[in-house]
Amino acid sequence: MWEGISSAISGIFGYKGQKKQDVASAQQAQKQMDFQREMSNTAVQRRMADLKVAGINPILAGSKEASSPGGAMAPMGNRAVRAMEMSNSAQALKNAKRTEFQIMTNTALASKQMEKVMRERDKLEAEAELARTDARIYNSDEFRKLRKIKLFSDNSPLKIPGVSR
Repeated sequence: MWEGISSAISGIFGYKGQKKQDVASAQQAQKQMDFQREMSNTAVQRRMADLKVAGINPILAGSKEASSPGGAMAPMGNRAVRAMEMSNSAQALKNAKRTEFQIMTNTALASKQMEKVMRERDKLEAEAELARTDARIYNSDEFRKLRKIKLFSDNSPLKIPGVSR
């Protein structure tokens, strides 16, 4: 819900900002057009003054047309597009933050899973080493001898030298 509201607010600010920019552009364009009109309207008078200063017959200035400089036009932006761009930018930022959070969560989960796998591997390695030790003991000549002795003797417990259980 808040995401929609913040996107709408971003869109409104984008619209208002574009509107202010359009007004400022129009004012600057009007100033430029006023300057160009002044230059065009006084071109002959300025040329005559220049010719007098230069010592040339000012009548020569009358044979030239008044100049018409190029016009100015204020660049106007599309306010609706600007509002949508601002709204989309806000949403894109939220999506990027969500994606970053999801990546961090997935990374933490993968790390925990890796720790669990490594603990299980260590446990299996310890069990395998114990099984190898048991196999060495049970397959040893000493153990076989002790087992035979146990079978033929009274019910004394079987004791393996160097092994305590």
